[in-house]
Amino acid sequence: MEYTTKELIEKLQNKLILNLKEDEIACPECKGLTFVLMQREKSAYIEKCRTCHTGKLYVCSFCGKTSNSGYCDCESVQKQREAKYKKKEIDAYEKAEKISWKDYKGYLSLDSDETLSSSEDLADWIGDMLSEGEEAPDFLWAYEPKQIIDIDLIDVIYWQAEDGHETMIDNLNLKSPLLQEAQGLINQWQEKEGEFLCTFYEDRSRAVIIKDLVDKIKAERNGD
Repeated sequence: MEYTTKELIEKLQNKLILNLKEDEIACPECKGLTFVLMQREKSAYIEKCRTCHTGKLYVCSFCGKTSNSGYCDCESVQKQREAKYKKKEIDAYEKAEKISWKDYKGYLSLDSDETLSSSEDLADWIGDMLSEGEEAPDFLWAYEPKQIIDIDLIDVIYWQAEDGHETMIDNLNLKSPLLQEAQGLINQWQEKEGEFLCTFYEDRSRAVIIKDLVDKIKAERNGD
């Protein structure tokens, strides 16, 4: 018995068994195949399903909305994410080294991806928050630089020589005083550039305590 393409796809859909989790359903468009038959007046062709990615859709356990990524932005899910973030923050804080802002010399990380680099900036930031009616936090995470650009001439030469002939690197005098002098100049340049060669990351192993400064600024504003 011969079947049309449409009939074959329907048979596949009926026989397909999907391993679905509690928050998943078979895609109503392709029935789990991940592709669909597109028909025109005199022709038909198979196309990747535009409703799903894997033949499945995710169902939000709170609002019931379906999606192909498992991401939902309903109010209940947002609250759940906030709760998970706060728990993660609390767990990290409990394990972190606590440092007073008076003893800390370095950058501080803000939630807005901005940084503070001095106690004066910190006091101004706290004052701005209080002026806007916001509650300042009890601590901030340390913000550490990590050097990204670190030039080693020998490594550069080896890397460039890979595009040359087989004996190129063997014929080079890599112990030349000129190379050592050049590397010394590069090292001086890197030292002078300092943090401009770095990227920064939030160091959650060190929490900088600012609660006493926040309380002090509050008291000064209240005239205590």
